[in-house]
Amino acid sequence: MNARKFTNDTKRKLLPFVYLLTLTGWGIYTLTHDYSWQALLLFVIGLLMVLRNYHLESERIDEKIASIAAHSVTGVVILNQHQRIDFANKSFAKLIGYTRNQLNGENLSLYGFCALNNAFAKLGAKAHWKGEIDIINRFGDRLTLDTHVTHYQMGMGMSDRYVVSFRDISRRVRLENKLKKLAEKDSLTGCWNRRRFDKELARYANIADRYGASNTTLAILDIDHFKQINDQHGHDVGDEVLKELGSLMQEQSRETDIIARVGGEEFAIIMPETTTRNAFEAIYRLKETIHSRSTLGITISSGITLINRSVELSYRRADQALYRAKTLGRNRVCSCDEQANQFAVEMRGEAIQ
Repeated sequence: MNARKFTNDTKRKLLPFVYLLTLTGWGIYTLTHDYSWQALLLFVIGLLMVLRNYHLESERIDEKIASIAAHSVTGVVILNQHQRIDFANKSFAKLIGYTRNQLNGENLSLYGFCALNNAFAKLGAKAHWKGEIDIINRFGDRLTLDTHVTHYQMGMGMSDRYVVSFRDISRRVRLENKLKKLAEKDSLTGCWNRRRFDKELARYANIADRYGASNTTLAILDIDHFKQINDQHGHDVGDEVLKELGSLMQEQSRETDIIARVGGEEFAIIMPETTTRNAFEAIYRLKETIHSRSTLGITISSGITLINRSVELSYRRADQALYRAKTLGRNRVCSCDEQANQFAVEMRGEAIQ
């Protein structure tokens, strides 16, 4: 069925050209062999009939496309060769918040569809393009649209047409993003989980490798004597301590910081565009805030280091700094300097080394 339809469509497109070539050949022959005004008149009439037939066929196609678009439940626009709107159906007008009269003759890019310019550029000799684009409609709603572009090359001096359909998939995309986010969130604390942390650490290690330097700091934090809290107060209280710590860390950190729970009572913070000294000071303030505001007055120990091109080495350095903080008595922050490979130890009341 599809093959037959394709054959019929091809015949319908080629017939005018066949007629035109036949008439042209016949006209040339008669003019060279029998130069008469009757022959010339017949040639001109035949040529005009072919052109008229082609124009009528073109108009029929336009009407058919417009009829299909008008009754479509998805948003559809028909654009001329300059990508200006010749027709917009009700669904499209409702989707972006403008009337059809307002849209008529306008360029789609005026309504936030600039991404389509790349689609038109990529079409080239191809007849179809498919992709997703994001826009903000007249009401301020952010929409993700499943978009299809079909290019109709009319030929014979007729203007090309672009038929563009839009299907709103915003709800599905939001749900997918929500599920993806939930898959990377720690259900107890609301912080990122180890999976997301590993992904972000690898990303910043790649940046350090690409540019040969890093200005992003990694801090690992651990609750002191957490096992005793569980033993004395029970696991429910231990869970509340973890939730409280996660909340305080998110409250005291910047939006650009990546806070994750990477183990039982172990957390990590990735701090972009932060030197070790600035990170040291920030973690020290966080340590003091946690001790003063937490319900049980818990203390934490932390180790920090610059992220380098190796994920494993970066984590190991921060973990070594954390271990040193633990061995020096806990409730303190240790820094591992990337270049000198020296630990700077913060002790209560002392200046930062």
